[in-house]
Amino acid sequence: VNFSECKLNFEGIKNFFKIVSFNQKLTTILFNRNNLYFKGFNDLDTSIAPMNLRKLGISGCGIGKYAVGVAELLLSNSTLHYLDISNNQIDDRTFKSFISIPKENHSIKSLDFSRNFISDISGKPFFANLSMNFSLKHLNFFDNQLQNGTANTIIASLRVNKHLLKINLESNRIQYKMINEIKNYLKANYEIAKKKFVPQLKQKIKNLQFNPKEINKNKKKIYQET
Repeated sequence: VNFSECKLNFEGIKNFFKIVSFNQKLTTILFNRNNLYFKGFNDLDTSIAPMNLRKLGISGCGIGKYAVGVAELLLSNSTLHYLDISNNQIDDRTFKSFISIPKENHSIKSLDFSRNFISDISGKPFFANLSMNFSLKHLNFFDNQLQNGTANTIIASLRVNKHLLKINLESNRIQYKMINEIKNYLKANYEIAKKKFVPQLKQKIKNLQFNPKEINKNKKKIYQET
């Protein structure tokens, strides 16, 4: 469901979730570029929790300090894989609520915090916790206020974390040589992931050969998607 640029307000969002809160088939909801001011986002936790939501887009919604509620949602949610909370005037005071996400949430795969006001004050502890995460694949921190201190923390975490594949750090205050060093670690992670993927795929194909029901189920999925 894509409600981007529909002039929605927060009351409209609440009413929507009342209707769909127990819908297990709805996996993607986009509210991008609506003037929502998510003051009551905490109230939506109980509505989103029963859902099988995989992707949530709330970019450019003027959330600001109320993004704390989004952090609390991530701490309690185990199904969400992708969150876009870019361009929401998130500063260090608000981003502190997200610091423990890499340590506490092991289902999220992609986080987009681009075009905010995040600096080393909250960026360094967030990326320090990255060494304890095995689910995150993509991070976008384009156009923030991160500096070399955060870059050093990222490098230290990537010596341990072999799962992260991409970090966008463009338009920050980080030296080019440090960006290159981070890219080299990510490239090594990508090569590890590529080597693991082929055997896993072969095993899945092998399992399907002995499971006709699973083959038929996957065929139906393909037909529905095409």
